Amino acid sequence: MFGVLVGAVVFGQISDSFGRKLATLISTFGTFVGWLLVAQSRDLFQFTATRSIVGFFTGGAISVVNVYIMENIPKKHRMWINMAITWSPNMPLLAFIAWASHSWDWFAYYNAFFCIPALLFCYFFVHESPRWLIQKGRLEEARHFLTTQLSISDHHHLIDDEFEKVLLTEYEVRNNLAIKLHLKIKIQLSKNNNVSLSILQIALQQNRKKGQYSYYHLFSTYRLMLTSIVLAFSYCSTSIINYGILFNLEKLSGSIYWNSVYTGLMRYACNLTFGYADLKFHRVGRKFVHTSGLVVVLISLAVVISAYYFEMNHELNMVITILILLASSMTSQIYIADGIVANELFPTPIRNLGYSFVQLWNRVGVIFSPIVFYLVRKDMIQKVL
Repeated sequence: MFGVLVGAVVFGQISDSFGRKLATLISTFGTFVGWLLVAQSRDLFQFTATRSIVGFFTGGAISVVNVYIMENIPKKHRMWINMAITWSPNMPLLAFIAWASHSWDWFAYYNAFFCIPALLFCYFFVHESPRWLIQKGRLEEARHFLTTQLSISDHHHLIDDEFEKVLLTEYEVRNNLAIKLHLKIKIQLSKNNNVSLSILQIALQQNRKKGQYSYYHLFSTYRLMLTSIVLAFSYCSTSIINYGILFNLEKLSGSIYWNSVYTGLMRYACNLTFGYADLKFHRVGRKFVHTSGLVVVLISLAVVISAYYFEMNHELNMVITILILLASSMTSQIYIADGIVANELFPTPIRNLGYSFVQLWNRVGVIFSPIVFYLVRKDMIQKVL
């Protein structure tokens, strides 16, 4: 998990500096190689080291792919597409692969195999994010990809308007200082005819060269700082709940494989329901989805804690299992809502940095989740209550 944490940070910087596609290709290929190395492990040290390599590239892929998706989906369709195309359906598939593998090394080989189509598809069919290209000043490439996108979707009449709209929006954010400088020099030009127009071009170029961003810029303004802290806390607390449950699935009644299948199916059912509601009802937005998930999680865990406190856990064994799986399932809505909000609130130049930062705290929550759940015992709960 430490590898995932570091990978999210490193690939956030790589993505914002060198592009979403290159970062995705590197992380996918690294994951493929990492799983092959895992399968060849001969002792615990090798296994831990190679799994850390897999975690490093997996953390990078997670931090980059979600940003790329958000930059290519219209605002109206972001929620339902993220709800429909998510990792929840993979849980039943992963449980089946784990059951069919019969050994950990073959499970690693299967995981490596599934990286191959993803790598080929990304290389041949996925283009660079137009927003990132515009932010880097590669306007002709951005125009080409936008034209291709709108042609495929049969929106030829929007090609010019759409490009200019995105272009102006991104430049207002990316070159805010340059715009101010542009106005200042225009005033100078109107007052002093001896000032050459080339001075304006040189000044704008120098200003753009200075526009290199790092994690420091996430805290450069009060609003950005507040956004970063709130989303980081939400991710961290949600991961403590979610992974604390997933790491202890064997303690629930029933098979760990079937419990994983049930969790994945429940998550996907909730995802499709909220995705449809967001598309059809205007009052259902990011805040509603996030709050609904929190309420269900709180109620479910409150009932479970009460059952253990009043020593009714044996009579309500099946109910407790369902409620715990439901609580874990509803965290999926919180993750998706947080991810969409992060990608919508962080401007393009620091979008991947911002998302990588909150993913960092997501992994911190994963690291702390088993510690919290192992420390909490029945007698401790009784003392608190």
